[in-house]
Amino acid sequence: MKHFSVIVGLVFGSALVSCRSSTGPELSSVTGTYALQSVTGRGPADGQLVLYSSGAAERSVQYLLGNGTLGAPYVESGYFTITHQGQVEVGFREGSDYVFKPRTTFQSGVLTLEYGDALDGPNVVETYKRIRTSVQRSVF
Repeated sequence: MKHFSVIVGLVFGSALVSCRSSTGPELSSVTGTYALQSVTGRGPADGQLVLYSSGAAERSVQYLLGNGTLGAPYVESGYFTITHQGQVEVGFREGSDYVFKPRTTFQSGVLTLEYGDALDGPNVVETYKRIRTSVQRSVF
């Protein structure tokens, strides 16, 4: 019976290791603070994205008002994960039960969020560049 437990443990452990993508990013290469670098479509004019080592995420963006000034920051809290396929996924709560899940790509410290335009225009693409690594979220 003891040998059976060891064999099951080895098989189960091997299965867990094999689920991890060898081509995907490591957690430490993804966590940090990202500054908005560019936007296509009707997206924010300024913004920041923070991915914490706990898996929490925060997006703060400002939109350009009709008078040419920036509006108040619009802040969303959420999460991020690295999938078994090595993709980074994010989700943000927008003040209700709805979770905003843009299509996400990550490569060499650049994180891109893409989502449909609210007024049926071309997709909005927000490109963020990592400016700080390894951010710890403080708990109050």
